[in-house]
Amino acid sequence: MAGMFIPPGDHYDVIPPRVPEPELEASWVMDREKETIRGTSAKASGVSAVVTPASPKILRESVECIAYYFERELECTVGVPYCSLEKADDQHRAYLWTDGGSLPGEAIVIGACCFRWRQWTDAPAGFDLAGYALQWIWFHPYERRKGHLERAWPYFEGRFGRVIAEGPFSPAMEAFLRKHRAFPFET
Repeated sequence: MAGMFIPPGDHYDVIPPRVPEPELEASWVMDREKETIRGTSAKASGVSAVVTPASPKILRESVECIAYYFERELECTVGVPYCSLEKADDQHRAYLWTDGGSLPGEAIVIGACCFRWRQWTDAPAGFDLAGYALQWIWFHPYERRKGHLERAWPYFEGRFGRVIAEGPFSPAMEAFLRKHRAFPFET
């Protein structure tokens, strides 16, 4: 895609983006009414920022960088699932996780995910025909199996309802989704 942000380094490098801490805090202005759902705060759940098409470029490029790592690791055939330049899908919400500010004034992005509005024609009985789906999620290899998604899951369920996830999935992610009944149309 023209103008796409490509992370630095070669094919095997994972160089997480850095984001100024004020940008992370200010991100919630884009989704203020949804920052806390039924008493569950996104930030208390470990989520550092919400990213929309109107978010600052540094946040959108951070999501795109993580999407690039997702695409590369899982060898997606459709390409990178997020572009920092996209504007057409203004209903999507991406989320960033950071290391908590180990550097003065900035944080290192350790993971991201994106929810997109979907309409299904083949949903089984008992499922909505439209709603948000978890399109993709990726964490830095050193940050996996540390409970980041587990802590954020109640917030995501409160924010989006029953989460339906889209593939491809790693074996660990598939197990997580089955545990949380978020595998596509699993009852």
